[in-house]
Amino acid sequence: MEAAVLQHLKVLKGAGLISEHRRGTRRLYVADPLALGELRTAIEAMWHETISIATIAAPPDRVYAALGEISRWWDPSHTFSKDAANLSIELRSGGCFCERLKDGGSVANARLPTPRLDQGPANGRNR
Repeated sequence: MEAAVLQHLKVLKGAGLISEHRRGTRRLYVADPLALGELRTAIEAMWHETISIATIAAPPDRVYAALGEISRWWDPSHTFSKDAANLSIELRSGGCFCERLKDGGSVANARLPTPRLDQGPANGRNR
């Protein structure tokens, strides 16, 4: 097993989210449903406290375009570089929410979701 995976398993075990069972030369890791449920509850509570809803009086195309102007609305303290101008977001299915770093590197923070084929396009349009 790779060192990075072992390190993650060690952290999860230390947090009480998984347990380790040895069988000969093998190690089996088992998730603790109760602990994971408690973690989910804590994350959901935090999520609901931090998410806000805004009503924007603008045509959908303008709102969509504004999403791509991420440096205008993203808090720079929530970036690695502390500069929202280093952020970019590809407004397409699977697009990258990325950040350029000052050392020339980059971080792929997330990928935009890809719609499921059985759900159809939003509002009858594909982007």
